[in-house]
Amino acid sequence: MKYIKYTLTIAVGLLSVLTSCNDLLEETPDNRTFIDSSDKIGELLVGAYPDAAYVPFLEPMSDNAEDKGPNANTSNSSGERINREMFYWRDLSDTQSDTPTNYWNRAYKAIAQANQALESIEELGDGEDLSSLKGEALICRAYAHFMLVSIFSKAYNPATAESDIGIPYVMKPEDVLLQYYDRGTVADVYSHIKSDIEEAMPLIKDKYKQPAYHFTAKAANAFAARFYLNTGEWEKVITHSTIALSSNPLLVLRNWEGVYRPATYSQQGFQYVSARGEPANLLIVTAASVYNRFHASARYQLNSDLASELFSTRNVTGKNWSMG
Repeated sequence: MKYIKYTLTIAVGLLSVLTSCNDLLEETPDNRTFIDSSDKIGELLVGAYPDAAYVPFLEPMSDNAEDKGPNANTSNSSGERINREMFYWRDLSDTQSDTPTNYWNRAYKAIAQANQALESIEELGDGEDLSSLKGEALICRAYAHFMLVSIFSKAYNPATAESDIGIPYVMKPEDVLLQYYDRGTVADVYSHIKSDIEEAMPLIKDKYKQPAYHFTAKAANAFAARFYLNTGEWEKVITHSTIALSSNPLLVLRNWEGVYRPATYSQQGFQYVSARGEPANLLIVTAASVYNRFHASARYQLNSDLASELFSTRNVTGKNWSMG
């Protein structure tokens, strides 16, 4: 009797262990989220915009920057070093914020978010209720690739675009550890961007709780106009810019004389990035950056001679910059 009792006890114990194992194997081994609803796709698209700053490394490379001289701040801080290396167009391998590598990485992260959204939309049936999300995902993918090809390739030139080296145009989520990508040509990249824009435009609807942080119809049309400016398709530029600026463009432009000039420096800063009180802000993208800490003191920035040339001289209307 004792033998039978012990056998039954062991059998019940084994059954309990096996049941627990089965339950464990049925659980997801990590904290991954399954994108199985429109709400989750919408949340995924919040991250489909490159959250990195490009002004800190592009501005010193532009005609807006000159050497302010040895009396300017020449510390060895990260920001000042980026400022110096970019002014002299040197290769920079740093990966922190405000660097070319960081922008490259964050842009491709945004593209990955957009691609996952598109794949999840397809898996859910690609229905009418998902069309606006698909439009946002497509225009986000186009925008991030446009920024990358604008920064890391030669400017679009129809005479050389077929041979100029482009950047990888990624169109599906990665499912391997190290994926090889062909950079293709600038023409290839522009062809994909154009295709994504044209597919996205009819789908975009203004259904956002925080529209300033998403591609609304106006923001998408403004981006399309910018793209077609590069390709020289002038009729499309007029069509898209007219939608973006509405029938009275003055209402969408920054009111420098009436709003910014009377304001304090701090008020001007808040107004410039306002999500609600500045109609010129068709799309706002957040980014981690330390640029504001050093840009005024950086050695290779706008100097007094350039500032005078840009802002104090008369423009084609005979007025200075602040008067139109």
